[in-house]
Amino acid sequence: MLAFGSASQSPFADDPKTLLLEVRKKILFTLKVLPKYLCTETAERSMMSPAAPVCHVSCDDLAAQKKRSALKLRETESDRLRLAVAVSGDSEMYSWVGEDRFENPRLADLVKNGATSGGSFATLLASIFGTNNARFSYNGNVNVSGTEFAEFGFVVPLEKSNYTVGNNMRHAVVGYGGTFRVDIPTLNLQRLTVYVAQLPQEIGACDDMTVLDYGTVRLNGSEILLPKSVQLQVVNSDGSELDNHTSFSGCRELKQLSTFDSGGVSAPADAGNRTARTDLALPSGLSFTVVLTQPIKTASAAAGDITEMKLKQAIRDTRKQKLAAENSEITARILQVERFYGLLAPEVQSLRVGIELETIKLAGLTYSFHGNLDSMAIRRAAPLDNAANHETLGQAERMIRRADPGIVVNEKLLSLHDIGTGYLLFDDVKFDYVIDAGFKIKGKTATRP
Repeated sequence: MLAFGSASQSPFADDPKTLLLEVRKKILFTLKVLPKYLCTETAERSMMSPAAPVCHVSCDDLAAQKKRSALKLRETESDRLRLAVAVSGDSEMYSWVGEDRFENPRLADLVKNGATSGGSFATLLASIFGTNNARFSYNGNVNVSGTEFAEFGFVVPLEKSNYTVGNNMRHAVVGYGGTFRVDIPTLNLQRLTVYVAQLPQEIGACDDMTVLDYGTVRLNGSEILLPKSVQLQVVNSDGSELDNHTSFSGCRELKQLSTFDSGGVSAPADAGNRTARTDLALPSGLSFTVVLTQPIKTASAAAGDITEMKLKQAIRDTRKQKLAAENSEITARILQVERFYGLLAPEVQSLRVGIELETIKLAGLTYSFHGNLDSMAIRRAAPLDNAANHETLGQAERMIRRADPGIVVNEKLLSLHDIGTGYLLFDDVKFDYVIDAGFKIKGKTATRP
């Protein structure tokens, strides 16, 4: 259904219905010919929190406070993710970059915490343009940086919606609406904005807005319209705000990927995955130490990246028999690169890095390596309030290592006890902090979870 609104002059101003039909036809054709493909997805996530606690305030009151600039926010957390998304038809599955299977139909199942958004590639477009669920309106033409676009509005009521919002604890299907802009000469979708207001109270959020910007990528010998970036903004009922910016790169066709199912799919040969590996069968509880053989540059590192290590000493069993040689090459997965602002003191930044072992190379063969890495806090030797010592960052060798953090705030930051993951907390660091090669982490062998 098409409703008419005020419109500026354009070649289609007198016939917006024809324009809409042509746009829908092109989008649906794109979805029909869309090949199976893989992209690298990088997400920058941040949280802003009120400077003063907000209690028992309605969403309308929060909006009013924001409008008159009465609600002061400051950045409290940020992190970065890098993963692979495989797309087939209207299905999407996720994995860390380089893994040999896609087993997560929801991004939240892989990432586990923080705000995420999925359905960016085909699911959302199919729901809006491939059904009769949406009501459309023509908003006229808009000029963006000297280029004129036709803008439409749309609404999908709750009873016709399959759009889900929420978190790992709670989620709900909601009605939604928004706008989309179209390049008039090519009829290409340029931007899609999806907005949800009046979310169910149990979700704990007031507003949810997603903005998708589109561009063309050459796939299957044709120029295919794909999202270039996605911006997700969530306003929570406690006044905090979540802002995610996701970009897509390296999109390429997957000729060897068949179909998705609930059990996951194997990654194709051109997805950069490793060959199948055998588990290294080691007794549980044997102590070892790993050493970084390359620095982790936290200004650019992301959850999902691989880092290289080696064994500091040989792993031996209780009879002193050597099971893994000194200097054996190890790969590990970075599972978290998260920053906390002002938690220890004003203007002080803390950094938490989560690492999990993946492989070990022995006698030229690569095995899956299961172990539980220790968590530790690495604190500045000087007090945090010593202004002179804030001038110099100080590397790990000049900081105090503590297996037991010893202070409440650090215990909170190191409270994530995922099996196998070691969390490293660095207090009072700068954004470009580097964990140097040579950094040591202790651990114990474990059986496959």
